[in-house]
Amino acid sequence: MKVVAPSGTGVVGRFDTFSFALSRTTFDCILRDAAEAAGAEVREGVKAEELIYEGGAVGGVVARATGNGKRETLRARVVVGADGLRSVVARRLGKVIRTAPYRVAFTAHVADACDVDDLGEMHVGRPGYVGLGPIGAGVTTVALVLPLAEARRGERFFDELNRFPGVAGRFDPRRIVRRVLATGPFARWSRRPAANGALLVGDAADFFDPFTGQGIYSALRGAELATAAIVDTLHRQLHSSARGAGARRAGGARPVSPPDHASRGVEPPQFRQLLGRFATGVTVLTSRSPNGEPIGMTANSLASVSLEPPLVLVSVEKRHDMHTAMEKGTHFVFNILSSEQEALSRAFAASEPDRFRGVSYRENQRGIAILDGVVAHIECEKQAAVPGGDHTVFIGLVVGGDVSDRRPLLYYRGGYAGLSR
Repeated sequence: MKVVAPSGTGVVGRFDTFSFALSRTTFDCILRDAAEAAGAEVREGVKAEELIYEGGAVGGVVARATGNGKRETLRARVVVGADGLRSVVARRLGKVIRTAPYRVAFTAHVADACDVDDLGEMHVGRPGYVGLGPIGAGVTTVALVLPLAEARRGERFFDELNRFPGVAGRFDPRRIVRRVLATGPFARWSRRPAANGALLVGDAADFFDPFTGQGIYSALRGAELATAAIVDTLHRQLHSSARGAGARRAGGARPVSPPDHASRGVEPPQFRQLLGRFATGVTVLTSRSPNGEPIGMTANSLASVSLEPPLVLVSVEKRHDMHTAMEKGTHFVFNILSSEQEALSRAFAASEPDRFRGVSYRENQRGIAILDGVVAHIECEKQAAVPGGDHTVFIGLVVGGDVSDRRPLLYYRGGYAGLSR
């Protein structure tokens, strides 16, 4: 591996062990063939959409065929989420945390690059860095990694490559063999990498940054460790069940233990699944931070409390930056999003500090943001704050608002939807 600093100074590190460079298509075919040879049933073009639960434990998945859209239930003793950076299994098991640094990557395959040999290369600049990896047949994977705030630079992919002295002039845009793809933000980890009946491996569990080079190795090694643990556990359970059945036949019925009435409720993933069947609208809750800056978050926990007086409520996680604003402030606004504002919902659901970047809005008399293009906005005066587990329920008196005839954005089963009429 060769690492080049912004000054142009480079250092080369050579290792006793070597890796193989090959295209992802070739690698995926190798994995598929190996799985089939080992006796696995491989279904291509199928995507997991939901987890299913049996007795409080994960018992399989609901999958959808990407071709015809057909859904089917696939039951399993253990569900292993190896579905990458945007893992559906990870999101269904619990919250996925994103932390700084916020970066995105733009990658392409380019043929006939100049001066590329068997070394991977990392060229560090300001901002971002470029990674080069030869994958055989004269093709090189080229990755441009940028801070999220500078992501627009990725639209000028080859111009940006030429900003780096050690990369400039080595790639011909006419020799691109796979279009530029974007992925990120990175620096994410699952709060719940394992649950009763399920676990995560590879990028689905955590991924920091392309510079640290986790990726495929982390996934494969994690899968090896998971396989050993799963096989051993299932083997012991099988023998334990057989011994238990023999003891029951020999000794007759065993006394039934009294139930434990100190219930803790269902597990968080099942709670999410159950409530996910309740279709809701989508709002952006806005207020002002203690230092006077506009602040907002996506929320679908808006609910009516009372008609006289007109009261509504919203639930805010105690760790969210909106929580302090709601605690300290006296007024807030619900912006009910239209069917054309899914991107706004995603932006305000993200953990980036400046969620208002590029967002069009005006301010009411209290200086609180009212987003343009919404179905309606509801202006509230805070009346009470009630603790509710890891959230606080804020109750507001409706003191104003306005409506339009736009169609609403809906949220159902972990995804966005719209009205069919």
